[in-house]
Amino acid sequence: MYVLIRCAADRAAPTSRPTVRFSALAILLGTLISAGGGAAHSAQGLGLVDDVGRQKSVADEATTEVADAAGRREGHLITLEPPFGEAVSRYVRRAASQFIDDAKARSVWPVLIFEIRPGATTLGQAYDLASYLASPALSGATTVAYIPETINGHSVLVALACDEIVMAPDAEIGDASAGTESVGADQRGVYLEIAAKRRNVPEAIALGMLDPALEVLQVETEVSREFVLGSELDALRKRSTVVKSDVVIRAHQPGVFTGREGRELGFVKLLAGDRRMLANGLGL
Repeated sequence: MYVLIRCAADRAAPTSRPTVRFSALAILLGTLISAGGGAAHSAQGLGLVDDVGRQKSVADEATTEVADAAGRREGHLITLEPPFGEAVSRYVRRAASQFIDDAKARSVWPVLIFEIRPGATTLGQAYDLASYLASPALSGATTVAYIPETINGHSVLVALACDEIVMAPDAEIGDASAGTESVGADQRGVYLEIAAKRRNVPEAIALGMLDPALEVLQVETEVSREFVLGSELDALRKRSTVVKSDVVIRAHQPGVFTGREGRELGFVKLLAGDRRMLANGLGL
């Protein structure tokens, strides 16, 4: 089975059309045997064509064949650099749709990887992109947020909108309201909406990443582990026996987690310090 990892970088200036370029995601996965039992091989001298038709050499791009219990999978990586304006959102929709259609035509399962880079974006811009990523339009693919460096601000919302989150061990995610004087009910509603759709991050943690006024607890009951706001603990005690509770986010402190901490808490799927580790970890 052929698994081709491609990289598309999407950059947008606030007042211009994004410069779109495609390049190989250089990953050497070693010697792999073909599904038919033949000799191992890799692609040489391949190329990708960008939106304006320029051919780029990708001789170091590896095409590999692997067995996957769930079927054939192919990954496509799109780099997202804030701000996530209209041009960025439009490009993501086009690129994702094309990749999914192409994968379906070849009977492979598409894995869309969104590498989120540091930078500032507005809540409206992030919500527009996150709403698309969490929509039924992408139900025919697995979406992965890859965070190799620390992100804060409303870029966090885009990560919440993906099926899975992968982070570098020391990268951080959180402090979603950085630069905001106060967090209102509308903002909390947006984060709850996206977190509830994807459920990759518990809703209480999503709120704690946004609103520094909130305390978030990890609570063990006789039957489950839950994440709740500090204000919800008494209500939980009335319906369950609380065995243990630990503070995950302290009130009046930004909710920020490293990749390692997110992995321990269960909302980070795996740790990957670079794209090679990312591809290996996802089985691509």
